[in-house]
Amino acid sequence: MAATERLNLLQTESIACVTIAVTASEELAACMIDQAINTNAKAADVAERYESAVQFWQRLADGESS
Repeated sequence: MAATERLNLLQTESIACVTIAVTASEELAACMIDQAINTNAKAADVAERYESAVQFWQRLADGESS
């Protein structure tokens, strides 16, 4: 195989490796974004439940002190 052919093959393989790496990075980023969205939704749910519980106990305390 001539040096030019080897160089072309190396360049093609390098491009393929970069393409795979970029695709993997994009997929990882998408997974991380999905995870962040899910975590944020769970945090919002927990905050809402906590707020409801605080309001419940406040109403209960207000009712007991009246």
